Amino acid sequence: MPAIKMENKGVDALTNTELLAILISSGYGDVSANALAQRVLEKVGWSLEQLSHLKYEELVVLMGVGCENAKKIIAALEIGRRRQEEIVERTQITTSRQAAEIMIPKMQNVVNEEFWVMYLNYSNRIVAIKKVSSGGVSSTIVDPKIILKEALLMLASGLILCHNHPSGCVVPSDDDIQVTKKIVAASQMLDIRVLDHLVVSGSRYFSFSNARMM
Repeated sequence: MPAIKMENKGVDALTNTELLAILISSGYGDVSANALAQRVLEKVGWSLEQLSHLKYEELVVLMGVGCENAKKIIAALEIGRRRQEEIVERTQITTSRQAAEIMIPKMQNVVNEEFWVMYLNYSNRIVAIKKVSSGGVSSTIVDPKIILKEALLMLASGLILCHNHPSGCVVPSDDDIQVTKKIVAASQMLDIRVLDHLVVSGSRYFSFSNARMM
């Protein structure tokens, strides 16, 4: 039993299936909580990240875990997400790779193009990360006024721009280059630094700063 194993060996000794089984707590009919947990993880390719994207209805209908179990799973994943956000928001960004490692998971499985902004304080610590635009599969419209309004409200001193290319290509388009120049110019008037613009696709990324295009 996963619960007994946790008592005897500690939570670190449990597999993802066993942790999920503890959340589910009980199966139905001849299906045990452990078997149900395994079934759920199989359907999401054994990926906790994929599991975190499932909605309540999908867990109940597609996964067959039941209403109460679905609520427990979603609540546990949300606690984990909020904990991670608290950790991230204290992080000091010193490299483009570091910023990319934070942003890629947010956009890795998104099928439409999105534009996000990482807001930083004067010491380059993250104040907030916000999605400012969401569009189609090949483009999204971003308004510099929205980005800078948020920056002023948060008293942010620096920005890292980020958007995804669902096509798989991380090479910035002419539009990407022009919108970057536009945001940089507007930010300079408010004494706000634009430190980088990342283009991400899958696990890959392109950095305007590393390419000396800022």
